[in-house]
Amino acid sequence: MLSRDKGGAGYSAARHVAADAALLGAALILSYLESLIPMPRAVPGLKLGLANIAVILCGYLVSLPDACAVSVMRILISSLLFGSVTSLWFSLTGGIMALIVLAALLLTPARNKVSPTGVSIACAAAHNTGQILAASIVFGSPGIFRYLPILLLFSVVFGLITGASADRVIYAASRFGKK
Repeated sequence: MLSRDKGGAGYSAARHVAADAALLGAALILSYLESLIPMPRAVPGLKLGLANIAVILCGYLVSLPDACAVSVMRILISSLLFGSVTSLWFSLTGGIMALIVLAALLLTPARNKVSPTGVSIACAAAHNTGQILAASIVFGSPGIFRYLPILLLFSVVFGLITGASADRVIYAASRFGKK
């Protein structure tokens, strides 16, 4: 968590904004790097989800509302820089679904039972489900849902990678905060 001010009145507004900006910057850099990694064309919409590392970190280390803001801003900026209106719609729908899952896992007693890796996998699955839902609406075809099982399989694999990365940073931040 962000460290408290000496007066105990809460978080320094400047530190709070700086943390959000740093995590948004990290998410944008990770989005850009991800756009350079070729993925199989046989599975439309397949991505590693590296930017989700920053969103999960924000949810754990700052706050859930900040994680929502970082996620939505990252989606909007990334779509403007690297995508299209269609990719914005898909990413926003998937992002909202992932944020609902993130909130459900961080605001309930489940927070103490699910690791950041588990949260990452659940959010990746929700994101892919949201993207498929958006695609079926945009293209007017429920047949798009045939890709969902494949995307959910990759949600587990890529969610493990991003979640393990987030978990290591959260662990390091907790150790750093104790010193």
